[in-house]
Amino acid sequence: MELKNRQTSILRGLLRSGEGMAIKDLMDSYEIARRTLYYDVKKIDDWLMEGRLGSMKIQGQIVSVQITDDKRLEKKLRQRRSYFFSVTERHAMEIIFIALFHEAVTVQKLEDYFDVSRNTILTDIKEIRNKLEKNELALNTAVRSGYVIQGEEAAIRKMLGIQIRQLSNTEGRTAVKQMFQRSLTMLTGNDIDFYELCNSVIYQYEIDTKGECILSNIGYESLRIQMALIRSIKGFENHMSDEEKYILMNTLSYRSLEISAEKLKIHNIIIPSSEIYYITSLLLGIQTVDFLSQNWEDSYIEKICVKLIANFERIGCLFLTDREHLHKQLMHHVRPLYYRLKYAVSANNPMVKDIKRMYPMVFEITQRAFGELGSAFPEKVSDEELAYICVYMASNLNEKMIELSNERTEKGILIIGAENMATATMVKEQLQQLLGITFKYSVTSSSKIREWVLEEYMLVVAVGALKNEISCDYLVRTEPVLTEADQKRIIDILKGNHAIARYDRKINDIISIAGRNTSGAIEKSNLYFELFRYFRGNESGNTKEVSVDLFKDKIKKEDFVFLPQYTSWERAVLTGGRCLQPGEGSLCGRLGNLMARGKVHIYRMHRKVMLVHCPMQGDEDGKVDVVIMVSGQGIECPDGKKSHIIVCLSTIDNYAHWGLLWTIYRYFETDSHVEGILKCYEEEKEWKGEDEEI
Repeated sequence: MELKNRQTSILRGLLRSGEGMAIKDLMDSYEIARRTLYYDVKKIDDWLMEGRLGSMKIQGQIVSVQITDDKRLEKKLRQRRSYFFSVTERHAMEIIFIALFHEAVTVQKLEDYFDVSRNTILTDIKEIRNKLEKNELALNTAVRSGYVIQGEEAAIRKMLGIQIRQLSNTEGRTAVKQMFQRSLTMLTGNDIDFYELCNSVIYQYEIDTKGECILSNIGYESLRIQMALIRSIKGFENHMSDEEKYILMNTLSYRSLEISAEKLKIHNIIIPSSEIYYITSLLLGIQTVDFLSQNWEDSYIEKICVKLIANFERIGCLFLTDREHLHKQLMHHVRPLYYRLKYAVSANNPMVKDIKRMYPMVFEITQRAFGELGSAFPEKVSDEELAYICVYMASNLNEKMIELSNERTEKGILIIGAENMATATMVKEQLQQLLGITFKYSVTSSSKIREWVLEEYMLVVAVGALKNEISCDYLVRTEPVLTEADQKRIIDILKGNHAIARYDRKINDIISIAGRNTSGAIEKSNLYFELFRYFRGNESGNTKEVSVDLFKDKIKKEDFVFLPQYTSWERAVLTGGRCLQPGEGSLCGRLGNLMARGKVHIYRMHRKVMLVHCPMQGDEDGKVDVVIMVSGQGIECPDGKKSHIIVCLSTIDNYAHWGLLWTIYRYFETDSHVEGILKCYEEEKEWKGEDEEI
């Protein structure tokens, strides 16, 4: 007598369990009635007794098996090739069978392969159709071709990969391997071991790329490569965008597989170039979120661009005039950026340092805008990638205004001298004569300076011999009287920090023209500084200057607005509006409308601090200003979290507030600064009394 597939599966399950299995668990697992289970147990017992291998036992609600000859039983079970699939496994294998069998798949073929009734197969077909439809795929049938899965090829392959992974036990994986071998043998006319062939390709790939991530799952990857070969031979090509192909083509992984594909031609196995791209993507692995269809991926990238623009506007407290144009530009770059992250390919941007220097505030806002994407873009974006996006953002802003705003965010000049400060003050006056008064100058003694403090400055001038030895790339050592060599070194450093660079070409052109049209000699050095002072001072005078010390002064003077208990979000914002524009101004009405439509720009700079953009463009009394409001119990904000500090920033255009905004960002990066402001609230509360409203 012979056991059926289900009976063999029950016996194997009992052998694995060791101590037996509950009757209910067996009934649920195989979806059979108690009577059918008892019948199967009786058949297994007869088979064991006949072969003198052991016996079955039912005690209480537990079914167990007692074996007398383990080795002989194992040998007999190994001789059985068929495997009984659970319902879930059968559905997975049916999808694989329909998509990858070398012949047309009919109901009869499915009956024969799975050893189940016609009604069972028809019921399974309904379940499979529903499963495929949820993934934008369809199961159709025709007289000649039998059952066929239709839809986007990338989606079909991803679905097949999921089904292969579901058959992860030894018996299920063996069944898939045997079916793939049979299909490839019949389709190619080549009876080599395709599983081992694909393993060899992967091993060679690991040698070429020095990878370590594949070995633990080499069997699964080998089956997916075979799946790709079968689909390709059957005429189903996987399509990728040109951007994705370009990213893959420039990887060592692609070159390794390209060489392997050439070698496989010896065995008369031709791998199309489209499949080399596909297999490369499999072996590189997915580093970001993955999608079942190209449409889903396209939608994802488009949403990322929309969110990125919105984040840039609210974090920068500005309004972009042509979002549609910027959106189109970003789509061209975010897609390859996504693919680079997807396949862990690094971007090379030789201009990253220059871009960060030219557009410090735009880069800062761009970086924060990406950070706000959160789980929508889980991978950390490198500075190289951010620099590319920064250029797109900057191109949609006024270049001249960006440069002027950069001056408000640029670092200052530090002069370090002896303890009496006389020589340092003298050098400061000389620098002001050379460069003008638009730079921020600081004077200190060597005993008070630490090297980490130097990072806050774009130029450091050390006068005479110093007690503390310091060094940095932007340090100029000089005597109390600046020489021409000192001046040249200072110019070179400031050019590197973009403070002078944007005027340099214009100034040199003027000096060159003057030289050609003047008979006498020109004092080029003096003329250079004269023109620089003219251009910088002239442009600075044409813009409404906003002191970046405005915020620091309010912090220093503890100029805070303490909000009463139980203040709502709306009331808090309107309080900030009234502080920024007292009287009958239009700001509060504007903020009310923005909040009603959910359009007010907010940004959580710190877990306890919320920034609110209060636009005053067009207002006669419009100004760049800041109000710092403090709440002891916290204000429930639109993001569902509480904020203990709300910073309301008023703006008059897209640029004038950047220096102030930069200072605010830097300040709230430090937890102790936040806690210091909250401590002021507690002190105020204690001074006024517990029961008195602040």
